[in-house]
Amino acid sequence: NTYINEKDLEQAQILVDKFLRGSPDNVQVKVYKRILSESDPANISPERQAEITESVLQEISDDVQRFTALGEYYQSLEAVEKAITELKKAYELAPDDRMVVDSLFRAALSSQDYDLAEKIFEDARKRNIDDCEGNSFAAKLYLAKQDYQNALSRLDECIKAIPLYPQAYILRS
Repeated sequence: NTYINEKDLEQAQILVDKFLRGSPDNVQVKVYKRILSESDPANISPERQAEITESVLQEISDDVQRFTALGEYYQSLEAVEKAITELKKAYELAPDDRMVVDSLFRAALSSQDYDLAEKIFEDARKRNIDDCEGNSFAAKLYLAKQDYQNALSRLDECIKAIPLYPQAYILRS
């Protein structure tokens, strides 16, 4: 960004190319590379930057990674319904993937789709995705519903199963 803002595009291109040689799948650097190919990279509109980002994400070859990355991206834009659509695709392909499950669960909670969150919790419990029988998911669901007593109870169950479970301690505070 500094090189682009200072209009030192040649140095920016050198840096991007060097980074991509070591990390060819880095999405953010691929986005910068595309931005550098624009006619005026320093003055690219937010809409155009979003188009470029989405285009780069669409090119991810692995379906689960692509759907998850798009879902996370849409969630960062607060386009929760689009996020859920993409994350559901990833979830169908990889229901045991912790990152996929977490991402879809967070999207469901942020859209207050408690039916979907409940379904994910039940699946996570059956598969023991969180290594504490779904209790971390249940705690987050109870927190979203402002049922703090049940949330604390579920977090205590997590801590019993995994005494060194930082997320449980963070949620308890």
